[in-house]
Amino acid sequence: MKPLRLVLVAVLAGGTVAGAQAATRPEPTGPSGAAPRASVPATQAELVCPGSPLAGVDGVEDVRTSGVVAGQVAPDDLVRRLVRPPDEQGRLQVSPLGGGEADRPVERDRVARGGSLAQGATITGTGDHAPGLVGAEEVVASNDQVRGASTAPCAVTSADQWLVSGGSGAGRQERLLVSNPGENPVSVDVTGLGERRPQTPPAGQDVTVPPRSRVALLLDGITGASASQVVRVRATGGPVAAWVVDHWVDGLEPRGLEVVPATGGPSREHVLGAISKGESARVVVGAPGSRDAVVKVRAVGSDRARSVAVATVPAGTSRSVDVDVESGVVAYTVTSDEPVVAAAEVVGSASRTGGQDMSWSTATPAVRDLVGAVVPNAVAGLPRHVQLTAPSGAAEAEVVSVYAGEATTRTVSLERDRSTVVPLEDVDAVWVRRVSGDVHASLLTKGETGPGTPVLSVTPLLRARVADRTVEVLPVP
Repeated sequence: MKPLRLVLVAVLAGGTVAGAQAATRPEPTGPSGAAPRASVPATQAELVCPGSPLAGVDGVEDVRTSGVVAGQVAPDDLVRRLVRPPDEQGRLQVSPLGGGEADRPVERDRVARGGSLAQGATITGTGDHAPGLVGAEEVVASNDQVRGASTAPCAVTSADQWLVSGGSGAGRQERLLVSNPGENPVSVDVTGLGERRPQTPPAGQDVTVPPRSRVALLLDGITGASASQVVRVRATGGPVAAWVVDHWVDGLEPRGLEVVPATGGPSREHVLGAISKGESARVVVGAPGSRDAVVKVRAVGSDRARSVAVATVPAGTSRSVDVDVESGVVAYTVTSDEPVVAAAEVVGSASRTGGQDMSWSTATPAVRDLVGAVVPNAVAGLPRHVQLTAPSGAAEAEVVSVYAGEATTRTVSLERDRSTVVPLEDVDAVWVRRVSGDVHASLLTKGETGPGTPVLSVTPLLRARVADRTVEVLPVP
């Protein structure tokens, strides 16, 4: 019998096997005969943060807001359940997008924090400060021009992304923020799905985003005013990060602010989490394909799931679907016979003095290994909750929250078509690890920063990358 030789075949997300960390022990070959696989830990991670939401549009006066940027690395014990941590001692830092001195790298607590930077920031982690990195920027404001708060995730870059937000109410304005953290200029094309037809506005084509810079554009000036904005951002020359800022002032009364990240790409199934009780709610759906989409929206709660809307969205258009206001916290599941994009808006109930805020829930990814979110705590003491949803079958997940360097782990079991809410009292960051089944997670922030200043914001829990590469161990005769 010939001796067995092993050949390593790597599918790389960057770098080569020669420079990689030692892989974790391969899993045994399954019944299908597939080769055992092993993961190599991430040793480089970068997230891009949006910056001041109401600044940087040419010819438009900036509106002052304040905020905090924060990045945090998953606890060692959590990382070890997924991959062998890197041996290299690294660092974590927040830096201005345009370059310059990093802002307070803090290694002992695996946290980096800094004030909100006008043109945005990057959060970078290296070595043992890369696996499980998550980040967010929390902005708060209470003045005559803007009132409310938003906790927006800092994002990985992409060459193709969809954003859903905005509305046609009086005094409502949407801004598109596009950040390029790379060293070369990037060309961006912005297209949309209007209420009647697809849109390829000339003002949105070949928009140049210089190296390590952010461009802010008024969407109304590109795609026109409509019941909602459903836009696609495609980049050439390098990937970008993008958000839509939804800012509403009704007459003299500010009615809310939300910095909305990209939603999930076209799919037949979406989960829009952390939908809370408010004054009104709606789901916005875009059908980018060549055929009409028949869309069903269901509200998934802790004790039941029920149908709330059925709508047909003509091909190449978008539609806003009003739904009943829920009494508690639910998730909306959106299913369609054709791929669609979607997000849900809640306009919060008015406070005793008339103040309001609003939230947008974007489609969240199913937890494959680890997802997470940071709570920058620009305002201390705001109530935070994580909602978990199991849309397709029974599921189990671990919720790991960290405060002041101390981790708390809770195991949550879900029945099919059910969701549950996990309160987070004092929290700096939270991760969700899949144990079994399909789980989706969103973070709800709801409270008041002061009299007449309600806060309502939803943050998707996005993938917190722990591994760079997958290594297959193949027997060779």
